[in-house]
Amino acid sequence: MQLNALYGIFFTIIVAAACIAVVIYRSGADSEVQTSTVTNATPTLAAPTLSSATAGASDSAFLLTENATTNTLYAWGTATDTNTCQDLTSATAAWFGKFYRSNASAIGATGDACGTQDGQKCYDLTDAMFTTTVAGQDACSSATDTTVTYQATVNIIGYMADPTDASAVANTSSFWTVQVAVTDAPSAGLAAKRSPSVSTQIEMTQLLALDLGAQTVDFGALAAGDTSAEKSLSIENTGNENIDVKFSAESATWSCTSGQMNASTTHYSATSSQGFATATYALTTTATTDTAWSKAKATTTASLVVSEASKTAYWLLQIPAAGGAAGKCNQTATLTPVLDS
Repeated sequence: MQLNALYGIFFTIIVAAACIAVVIYRSGADSEVQTSTVTNATPTLAAPTLSSATAGASDSAFLLTENATTNTLYAWGTATDTNTCQDLTSATAAWFGKFYRSNASAIGATGDACGTQDGQKCYDLTDAMFTTTVAGQDACSSATDTTVTYQATVNIIGYMADPTDASAVANTSSFWTVQVAVTDAPSAGLAAKRSPSVSTQIEMTQLLALDLGAQTVDFGALAAGDTSAEKSLSIENTGNENIDVKFSAESATWSCTSGQMNASTTHYSATSSQGFATATYALTTTATTDTAWSKAKATTTASLVVSEASKTAYWLLQIPAAGGAAGKCNQTATLTPVLDS
């Protein structure tokens, strides 16, 4: 009986050791099959759509708003990262680009950024100008999702971006280009990768505009035969071309409480301290253009601060000696921008 017990114990140990050996061997084989290496894929971007509306339809041309502080253009499209779109939506992903006139090579038409920012020719697009949360568009919904919509907000400072359309004085063979790219933010231990740049073109439309603000010219109280003191009117170019100014009277006569006087009793000049007789023009209903009012478009510095100088028109009124008008008199002069000749 004791021998049988010893045999039984020895057999059990042998079987158990054999089982352990089998388990260890099979576990080693399974580990080799499951080993793999994860690499970081290069992200890709679809060429952006350029639109005046967020995620809007494509615009072939863009018209600046007269006298605006900023004009906004949106550049949006689809981004893909086959690892996960979360590599593109991460706070450590870096989006960048520029918006530039295509023939402005001197200020950085090559490379990822403007050599010098210039409101007429080139704007840098920084990471803060991009979003991957665009209403109604593809969102990065989970770690297994690979696509997301991106959008850059391009703020064109003021109204001085050079025109490139067929009406423009210069640059008609060029266009404006938006260029964008992204560097992803992969999992720890993997090297970040930059997407190839993608771009889209748009024409910048010529804008001829001027602004007088809320100015009026008040000649004060005058008697028959009197000539007023000289009055000034400031004129600002609020478009993207150099302009001349065309002057005309809305009516051939002043509107007075009683009686009337001709519009031509008003004279104007681009030069101050002129006498009534020597002032350059008499105001009439026939529009008159004078290159003396040539006004250059506004410009910007590298910090994108608008630099604008105004031109001044000087006015004189002479009441006819024979009288004929009494009380309060009003007249409207129309100033129209025309392309600088």
